[in-house]
Amino acid sequence: MARTKSKIILKSIDLCGFKSFAEATHIELSGGINVVTAPSGCGKSNLLAACAWVLMSVEWNFIPKTIIFRGTESRPAADFAEVALAYGNAENAEGDVIIRRKIERNGGQSFFVNGEKIADWEAYSVKVKSLNLPEVWGAMTLTKKRAEKMLQKSKRNWKNCLPIGRPTKLPN
Repeated sequence: MARTKSKIILKSIDLCGFKSFAEATHIELSGGINVVTAPSGCGKSNLLAACAWVLMSVEWNFIPKTIIFRGTESRPAADFAEVALAYGNAENAEGDVIIRRKIERNGGQSFFVNGEKIADWEAYSVKVKSLNLPEVWGAMTLTKKRAEKMLQKSKRNWKNCLPIGRPTKLPN
């Protein structure tokens, strides 16, 4: 009998001092589609940037001094930025993997896989790639105006995708 491969999903994101996330922040994700909504400037795109940074995406241009929270008039700058991604089996907690990356204001970096410190960026890159983790790029940003246009054009199709029991206003 062939064993079926369990679906690996991103379960959570932990951020501290990364861009607009000055304080330690834990975000739980569920299997399937997760939606983040908030007003402009709240850091939604920084969540994707954090994932890209930990996964070493070459498609994003990261300048170290822009990664660490710079501070505001009422809050001091952070000394470091740290992001951890927890991946796991969609059905249970067996085989969970946590990858974590940290950068300090002085330029020092640390890399971890399941709590084990990895020697350097190159070794970390090889280790993370060997895990065959799903990427987080299935993301799409929509403006309210664009979402309304999509709903208007294919109202019947979208009605079937909307959660039942939640008040949802479709355009007339």
